[in-house]
Amino acid sequence: MVFVVGAFVLLILLKINVQTNLGQVGDFVGGLLNPILSFLALIAIAISISIQEKELKSSVHLLQSQEKISGFKILKAQFLICWSCKKIGVLSKF
Repeated sequence: MVFVVGAFVLLILLKINVQTNLGQVGDFVGGLLNPILSFLALIAIAISISIQEKELKSSVHLLQSQEKISGFKILKAQFLICWSCKKIGVLSKF
């Protein structure tokens, strides 16, 4: 917004008649702002992709650690079941 106002002030200081050439002024301002805004949007997309990659790696690491913990819990439960069955004599026939 400041850039647009600055462009209008520059055109007035250069004594270009802004009122009669308003369409040309709009083309001029649009021609200046469009590449700048497009470049900023491209940078924002690149930053967003980088952040998403970091979050994905973090999520995968967390999921793998949860999978390990879950495996240990299942192994512990199976051991306790076998131990309690042996204790009460269910597995004494084997």
